[in-house]
Amino acid sequence: MRKKKEEPAVPKLKIRGKMADAQYWKWRLTIEEMSHAKVVSENAHLKCRLRVLEVEKQQLQLILDRKLYQEKQDLVKQSQLEYTNIKGEIEEELGFSLDGCSINPHTYEVQELPKDEK
Repeated sequence: MRKKKEEPAVPKLKIRGKMADAQYWKWRLTIEEMSHAKVVSENAHLKCRLRVLEVEKQQLQLILDRKLYQEKQDLVKQSQLEYTNIKGEIEEELGFSLDGCSINPHTYEVQELPKDEK
């Protein structure tokens, strides 16, 4: 069997005086208002901190977006360079420029486009 734990004895408090009803409720209301003010203040602080974090997030996102944009620009430049090199190799093999020409995707024939006369 389990032994019952003995609960500590609650000491009898000595009464030192008595408040009036209005005094007690004014005191309680003041404590509640103080507690509410602390919660409101903490809420305002957290909202402010959230805004700061949102700004930091946006700044980091901007840095990331700029880096991604630069990478895409570099990719475009690399692609343009590759295109120019391949075009130059093909023109060298064919012996003529591909400017003003169309390439048939089925037969691979290079056809000269008609020149616009104005």
